[in-house]
Amino acid sequence: MPKKQKNRVILPGVSYIPDPMVLSERENLQRKLSFEFIDFLECLYDLLYLLQAIKVKHLQTIYPIPFEVIREIRSESRSGIKHRTYLKAFEKNLKSSSAGISHSLQCLLSTASSHSTTPRRYNTTLKKNSNPVKTEHQEVIHTLGGGRTPKPLWHRLAREKFVTVAMMEEEQMKEKKVQMKAMMKDSKLSARRSSNVNPNIRQPKKDTFSIKFATSSRSNNKPSDDQKALMVAYEAGFTSAEAHKNFEKTLEPFWYTNLIKDSKRFGLKQSEELTESFHMLAQFFDVNCQSIPQPRAKLCIILHSLPIWDVMRMCMQRAAEYILRYIFLVPSPEAQLEEWLFARRIPYVVVLPKLEKHDSDDNE
Repeated sequence: MPKKQKNRVILPGVSYIPDPMVLSERENLQRKLSFEFIDFLECLYDLLYLLQAIKVKHLQTIYPIPFEVIREIRSESRSGIKHRTYLKAFEKNLKSSSAGISHSLQCLLSTASSHSTTPRRYNTTLKKNSNPVKTEHQEVIHTLGGGRTPKPLWHRLAREKFVTVAMMEEEQMKEKKVQMKAMMKDSKLSARRSSNVNPNIRQPKKDTFSIKFATSSRSNNKPSDDQKALMVAYEAGFTSAEAHKNFEKTLEPFWYTNLIKDSKRFGLKQSEELTESFHMLAQFFDVNCQSIPQPRAKLCIILHSLPIWDVMRMCMQRAAEYILRYIFLVPSPEAQLEEWLFARRIPYVVVLPKLEKHDSDDNE
């Protein structure tokens, strides 16, 4: 029973995992899951386009990016015509919207040529023709913060060190190596102490047994990591492990190709709408956590700037979670996304997909 369920392909963006045979027979279910997956791909495309359109200097603002700017960028992604009149106006007013941030953060979120060595002084007085909603927002934040403006989430993320899953694994391996070295030192010290003992005194049998067991465990017949890598390279048709690694580097990152492979293995029909969505998403196939500066801070301010009805869609939250997990390689992406949504008083609505049971499973 569990083996059949484990072999199922979990396609991101869909709410149901049927049997492949059942999916090919039920056209209504095929159409429903195709629409869900296409909506997921469109939300993924919109978020990636916004991540590349928004610059690091835009993170200086203490308020979310205006909806007119977000709407202008999203319409630009569909039409291909770049106007960006609202974006230019937002950049002109960036000084007033970023009033009160620290000089160190300003230096971090701006280029070296655009800031001076002395801290800037901003005029925090409001203009006569200012937005009343923004004015009220400033007053509420000012009173809730005890007279001081609290830092938004994207400012905190910009200061934090960006850590991926691979970096955490490397740190854990380093800690294990340090612990192994410490254990080796302790064993050497204990061996020296035992050598200073009178040789006429017979050592207990436990020590001799532990030494024999340690030597036998070291000389086991299990293949090493290099031998495993060589076996995988031979199976892939390469003569060396280095050639196989170099070939795999040309395919990185794998998230885009994995989406195409999973959609075919899942059993979705490759319709015109689906191929068009993949074709639009193909321009971001090489995006990873290193190609986008300040990736988490940018995604955070985007989710705070999108309208509430848009962020509350399950496909949008699934797309944001997919970016955090598979593109930015962030550990515990669900907790991080839930924290960002909670700061905006928006519920986390992503539900695990339902798995259809086999008839043979029910009988078992």
